[in-house]
Amino acid sequence: MSAVPVFTVVEIPTVTVAQLAEQLFAARGAEKAAEQARIAAEGALIAALGFDKTEGQSTETIGDLKITMKASLTTKVDWAKLDEILPSIPAQLHPVKTERKLDAAGVKYLAENHADLYRKVARALSTSPAKTAVTIVRVA
Repeated sequence: MSAVPVFTVVEIPTVTVAQLAEQLFAARGAEKAAEQARIAAEGALIAALGFDKTEGQSTETIGDLKITMKASLTTKVDWAKLDEILPSIPAQLHPVKTERKLDAAGVKYLAENHADLYRKVARALSTSPAKTAVTIVRVA
């Protein structure tokens, strides 16, 4: 003789859209606070360990924690000025990379206005849904 399974009905509380929005708003605030706390803790740790390099890295072991600090430089460019200078430098020495990137607006234009061309291009494309972005701000 086998036992008859007993199921317990669990009541799931109803959550309103307003409550979900408040939860998201609070979570974003907590996320921002956590980011600020992390950045402050990183700065304090960097100072405490005496890491003062502008480039390079250092690794320290404190107890069972391995801490790696890495510093790097960010370089910005005035493209108009560089475009004036580059002709005076041999092409093979140009400090510029060209990045190939799909023009999503161009693909959409072809799909909407040139179906025959889009069908050709589409053979090389695969499309999948991206994460839906949610922006939330308090308006009151």
